[in-house]
Amino acid sequence: MEHRQYPPADLPPQLLEKLKAFEEEMRQQTGENIVLIAYEEQVQTEEVK
Repeated sequence: MEHRQYPPADLPPQLLEKLKAFEEEMRQQTGENIVLIAYEEQVQTEEVK
């Protein structure tokens, strides 16, 4: 059986700044508070007993 987990992505500071800049750009265009979240997919297999 597979279990999927999505812990926060460990991004370098340069990419975090790009995400923040894109959030701000979207906020300006939409007038809405936009939050982007980066996750990494982790698949864990479990032995069937």
